[in-house]
Amino acid sequence: MTTVPCVGFILFKDNKILVERRKKEKKVYPFCITLPGGKIDENETSEQAIIREVKEEFDVTVKKFKYIGHKKEIINNILFPIDYFLVTEWTGEIKCLEADELFWIKPEEYKMIASSVDKEIIKEHFFLTRL
Repeated sequence: MTTVPCVGFILFKDNKILVERRKKEKKVYPFCITLPGGKIDENETSEQAIIREVKEEFDVTVKKFKYIGHKKEIINNILFPIDYFLVTEWTGEIKCLEADELFWIKPEEYKMIASSVDKEIIKEHFFLTRL
């Protein structure tokens, strides 16, 4: 089985989460709503990847982020180990550079997201940590 290490991120502002509708040409979750993320490049840490991916996808510079968990997902016989980060501060205006659409949702609207591991990380971070 092929392994593709990734990062996923939650941009959080005004009590809302930024989600994306992926392009229909994508191999994984085409035209579905997911958290943004991307592959970790060779010789790159997950922390370096999160800064690079946010810049590539939204043209903003991360100022404050923290690790919030790790999940694994298998799609088409490919293992995707995903390090998730919460991004709470950035500079610049968010642009939609890689997805079909970006929009903000309330954490309790997480069920519209296609990826089960994206839903799990939102549920764990926003709801289970408050107990």
